[in-house]
Amino acid sequence: MKKLLIYLSILCFVICTCQSKKEETQKNHKTSTMVEKFDFDLFKKYQESNGILELKSGYTILSMSAPEKDEAGTLEELLPKPSFLYAYKEFYPNGNLKKKETRVSETVKVEKSEYYDKSGKLEKTVDENQNYGKIKYQDVLNFLDKKGYINLKTGAGRLNDDGTHKYDIVYDQDIPVWNIMIMQGKKLSEKELMEIMKTSPGEPAAWKPVVYQMDANTGKIISEK
Repeated sequence: MKKLLIYLSILCFVICTCQSKKEETQKNHKTSTMVEKFDFDLFKKYQESNGILELKSGYTILSMSAPEKDEAGTLEELLPKPSFLYAYKEFYPNGNLKKKETRVSETVKVEKSEYYDKSGKLEKTVDENQNYGKIKYQDVLNFLDKKGYINLKTGAGRLNDDGTHKYDIVYDQDIPVWNIMIMQGKKLSEKELMEIMKTSPGEPAAWKPVVYQMDANTGKIISEK
């Protein structure tokens, strides 16, 4: 009798455990199949901002446009500090997510990109890190950190004071090299400003860019100008 009670107790425990796992699996499946849609409430808040919207979650909205008729909606948002990556999303006119990319610059996609059909079903996932040479985007960020343009520990240096991007990174697959442009790399002297004003109408920019070329196989800086 005692053995029977022990057996029934074990059987009851196993059944309860299996049921719990089944419910958890169903819950996770339901969550994973939820379709991400364009957030019109967030878009309204963005429209009321000065062009950059910092959220309590740590994300920073850089740009946003709503889908309408035959036009896609877009969203660019910086990931929370200290990350230097940002997410780029496009939405179908029906509001469903079309694609989601992680970028380190306008043209350089990193990590994983996801592409969806109009109903919100995931069609394709791409490992973007395979598109680059031995030297990856993190090595480029390490270089910028070493030069003092950014701070990888705190996330400082992601944007300039005027809200523009601190840098631009372009990967040239043919050579291959990383082209790194610091938008406000060097402040112009008064003499340089005067020279520019002699030949160009209007008020010149106070800064000029600094451009580095990094060998994508060795990490060596092969050009600076």
